[in-house]
Amino acid sequence: MNAVLLAGFLLAPPERPPAVDNECTKAYALVGGHAPSMDVVDPATAIAQCNGVVLPTSLTAYYIELDSWKDLAVAEMEQLEAERPTFWGKWGERIQWAAIGVTATVILNSTL
Repeated sequence: MNAVLLAGFLLAPPERPPAVDNECTKAYALVGGHAPSMDVVDPATAIAQCNGVVLPTSLTAYYIELDSWKDLAVAEMEQLEAERPTFWGKWGERIQWAAIGVTATVILNSTL
């Protein structure tokens, strides 16, 4: 039950924070040896037109893979939760073995 609740919590993405002043409106790729987009940098002054963060490509790939791994982990948690025996499943099996033991005891006692 806890894993299902946790999985439900993990499936809900966090809300996007509000935009900051002069935030870039979309993601831009920077390629070494090439000028950045004119939407990001004014070519005449070489001053940034908007606020943003440049992340290394490998770190971005890692974040994407981490997000995919999280989805896989949630799916595995849900599967484990579904496979976990219920209260009645566990006790039903125990009661069966107890009944077999009582029956064997009665049969053994009656033959002696």
